[in-house]
Amino acid sequence: MQKPENILKDLNTNLTKSSEPLAHPEVLAFVEESISNFTNANFDTFEYKTWEQTVRSWLLSSSYNRITGLDLYKYSSFSSGTAAAFSSFIGRNHNKRIRFSRSDFILSKVVCDQYNIRYAFLEDDDIDSNDAVIISQPFSGNGLEYPSLNELLDQCAELRVLVMLDGAYFGISYNTHFPLDHPAITDFCVSLSKPFDLGKFRIGIRFTKKLIDDELNAMTLFNQYNVFGAWLGSKVLTHFSHDWIINTHMNVYNEVCEKYQLHKTNTLTLGEGNNEYREFKRGDYIRVCVSNEVNSRFRER
Repeated sequence: MQKPENILKDLNTNLTKSSEPLAHPEVLAFVEESISNFTNANFDTFEYKTWEQTVRSWLLSSSYNRITGLDLYKYSSFSSGTAAAFSSFIGRNHNKRIRFSRSDFILSKVVCDQYNIRYAFLEDDDIDSNDAVIISQPFSGNGLEYPSLNELLDQCAELRVLVMLDGAYFGISYNTHFPLDHPAITDFCVSLSKPFDLGKFRIGIRFTKKLIDDELNAMTLFNQYNVFGAWLGSKVLTHFSHDWIINTHMNVYNEVCEKYQLHKTNTLTLGEGNNEYREFKRGDYIRVCVSNEVNSRFRER
């Protein structure tokens, strides 16, 4: 079998350090057709509750992921991807120390640095009662689950530390549990960027247990949110189930991981590499994104 370093020398153009989306030709064609059928009348007739109900149904209908406790989140707001939900959570907890992993989505650090908000990596200190935590599931650092996630959540519940669970990878993950019924979790956000290559449209949603009086809720309440994004997202989720994503991509993902000698994860776009892939190291993990390779195989068919 060819060694990883030789594979990389010849074929690494389709491997990336950054997380790239799935871009299936069937999805792209559907999106293009949907956009061509959108008219100004849709702005007047589309209702936010359609977006919320569509997302809830899409999440709960998955045969590959298990989500518990979504019914506890009575409130939702349109979010620009998951980014707006991050900013809101950090802003609401600006007087606390924000905690996140050094291997997780970098936006938490960017926001904290910009507004001089205290933070500490989860790996560097114990949880304190004056903390607020952001963690992704599946964990973006390794495509699996943050080590000792349950213990972390239990600590937070004991100390009454608020937790936002970032579900941006829900659409590209499988065999993953989203424990929204855990008492520590107060916010849960989802984005359509990674499973459908809709990043440019900034389509997401934030669910909360309590009504949050912030910009996201105000914009949603007064119908000033991204109506086009919600309309398009509803169309896409109605047409492409989560099971469709997994069923369509799983075999190709397995083949790509075998080709590059990567360990499979619970995320269809990420594989774990050994030290031969050290150039892909991100935080504490050697995480290799294989999206472009997966996408190229579907384009060639």
